[in-house]
Amino acid sequence: MSTPVESEQRTLILHGGMHKTGSSAIQEYLFRHLEEPGVEYFCFDRPNSSLILLEAFHSCLESLPRYRDMGLTDEDLSAKRAKARRRFQRHLAACRKQTLIISAESFSLLDLADCQDLAEQLRTYYSRIKLVLYVRPLRSRIESAFQQKLKQRWIPLEDKVVINFRKQISNYDAVFGRENVDIRPFHPDIFPGHSVVNDFLQACKLPPAGHFSPRVNVGLSLPAVQLLYIYRLQYSQAGSEDKALLARLSELPGERFRMHRDLVQKVLIERDDSYAWLEERAGVSLEDDSGRDGVEVASESDLLRLEASTLQWLEEQTAGLVTASGQPGPEAIAAALKTWAMCLQGPGESS
Repeated sequence: MSTPVESEQRTLILHGGMHKTGSSAIQEYLFRHLEEPGVEYFCFDRPNSSLILLEAFHSCLESLPRYRDMGLTDEDLSAKRAKARRRFQRHLAACRKQTLIISAESFSLLDLADCQDLAEQLRTYYSRIKLVLYVRPLRSRIESAFQQKLKQRWIPLEDKVVINFRKQISNYDAVFGRENVDIRPFHPDIFPGHSVVNDFLQACKLPPAGHFSPRVNVGLSLPAVQLLYIYRLQYSQAGSEDKALLARLSELPGERFRMHRDLVQKVLIERDDSYAWLEERAGVSLEDDSGRDGVEVASESDLLRLEASTLQWLEEQTAGLVTASGQPGPEAIAAALKTWAMCLQGPGESS
């Protein structure tokens, strides 16, 4: 095993990727293009370190759906955690450069004790730990969360969303020191070159990414969200064939999916004025009403009201499956989407 590197004057930058804030783009750049002398990216064979960080430091893996569905025993989970922890420690000890960057979305799932445990490990080798977090503005965060959940299962349009940043970020302040927790609003319009990668590199005091152009995920169009919602009304749980279907729906052009302010107020459960507290804590506004394009949805009826162009697109994609059974109501549309999904998946691809 490598001998420990002294922690004096060494810096670790922890990117705690939060929901839909460009984490994949940041990770892809660091994994494939970071060539800065004295700076190292913590990774194994993939850009994202979420899995190993989660398994090494989350103290209650059995509470997470991913592990609960595996049917693992307490002994299995304990062994998995111990293995991940040993692997994490070995790799950390082998990092030799002055600055190390770790990026993992799973960081946001760690509680206070888990964060303290992680910080203790990191401080063995690094005298300074800086945490960089991006927070998506409130309305776009809720809109994105709705789409993400709908890809997995049916949820009502007015599904409640709990915002509770105060406890979470207060924990980070306590563990790493408030002066070391950099909270940055996810506003691509004001990022250098409109790139979250460049903004992150700026936060790390590193040169910009140059010609690196990550794919920008702006979410599904309104027509695509409408079709997916109708599909989920009939097929509430995602199947293996849905991956191919979602890929094709992502190609459907149209206005962006937006939620009306009144709808946002219906779904929002904000604890302890969490967003107001966060704005004061971060020193920035997290409102995003200015320059919002797209069509605002106020009720379920808005999702069920398809434009003729959307039906025409679906007819072309499915070779007439929509109207084959007569009047294209929600059930016929959902059935056509299911048949199309099975065709897209192809033989031998079912799980």
